[in-house]
Amino acid sequence: MDEYDIKIKSLLDKISNESVPYGFEEKVMRKISMETVKRRERKENVTQIMIATFFVILFVAIMIYLNLNFFKLDFSNYRINIPEFDFKIKHFSLMPLFNSASVKWVLIGANIALLLIIERIVSWRLDKRH
Repeated sequence: MDEYDIKIKSLLDKISNESVPYGFEEKVMRKISMETVKRRERKENVTQIMIATFFVILFVAIMIYLNLNFFKLDFSNYRINIPEFDFKIKHFSLMPLFNSASVKWVLIGANIALLLIIERIVSWRLDKRH
């Protein structure tokens, strides 16, 4: 050991561990754990949003597929004038939209949406309990 090492060692020996305020370590650890929880929740929210977006896109694709192959609804005369808030539908009847097959699919879609909403509410309440 040279002279500088001895001086550094003597300075480090003089420093006591009590220079840190009482409870400082607990506060730091609490803040670290809170940040960990926030990051985990943020990651979970992003994951759930991505999954929901995927299922919305899948649902829209299935509805387009069903329309093209089974329902064959024609929306070519459908026109919306946004600036005037004027919704015009030429030669449009509600009867072709609500035949027995389409009502069945609309009810299935509504039930799935309702079940997803109920699942979100129940999981949110269960997460609040813990």
